[in-house]
Amino acid sequence: MVFSPADIARMVLHITLGITARLLSPAVETFVAEMGEAGARDFCAALSSLIREEAVVAPAPYFGGVFEGAECHLITRKLTRVLDLLSSGAPGPRADAFRRSCALCAEIVPTLNRAAVIPAPEVDSFERATAAFVGGMAGPFPWLRISPKLHALCCHAPPFLSSFGSLDRYSEQALEALHGHSNRDAERYTAPTFLGSCRAYLQMSALGRAPGADTGNNGPRRKPAAAGARVAKRTDDRCTRSNKLAAGLVMSTDACREKQAADMAAWAEGLAKRATTTIQAYNRRLQRRR
Repeated sequence: MVFSPADIARMVLHITLGITARLLSPAVETFVAEMGEAGARDFCAALSSLIREEAVVAPAPYFGGVFEGAECHLITRKLTRVLDLLSSGAPGPRADAFRRSCALCAEIVPTLNRAAVIPAPEVDSFERATAAFVGGMAGPFPWLRISPKLHALCCHAPPFLSSFGSLDRYSEQALEALHGHSNRDAERYTAPTFLGSCRAYLQMSALGRAPGADTGNNGPRRKPAAAGARVAKRTDDRCTRSNKLAAGLVMSTDACREKQAADMAAWAEGLAKRATTTIQAYNRRLQRRR
């Protein structure tokens, strides 16, 4: 089974996860590089409290102890508070560069996660923003290594977007749904090899075909809400999580809160250790070059 590179779906959700993780790590690494290793744990503790209280998220232990899914979007919305925390703790040129990277991230993510067809001017601005985002992080943060997700964002996502007009329409969620469907029916399509099973499954799918419009149309359809309809407009609006908590609509046990606090503390401790190790390795490389 050979696929053309142009038909390979971009892993949109995983790219978003990679961007969020990459934006939090340089903040701590910048603090360590500018202010030393002594205050790294305190800075990470303050960062974890900010994320826990304002973004209202917690890392998932079963997901490698990092954030997942929509939680990354909630963290992205609170990047200005992360900027303020870094600027107050370690002001300087790198903090300003981090601010520019966060502004570019806020420009990239809506295009990256929108299933509609993107107009040509936005495609061009997306390509410029991704190149500036990755290049802007590689300059002020010389210890930063370009991960496969950052590489995919800079070098593969813009050409794919210009060819097909959208990225989120070709995200991996549909592939994962098809994967689950295939696993469920795997016993019905046995063959001596795995590729033979895939071939039998695709043959039966082609013969059976997907449900047509007439079969799947039961009349009523959901219509999109008006612009701003789901935005909280009153101070007592229960669309906000804080008001839901105040009204008792979000139930959370003491054990659950303690578990989330422990997971957040473990995340902050690991982030401080990784940042310290990264800066130490970078300083050793500089000394060897000198």
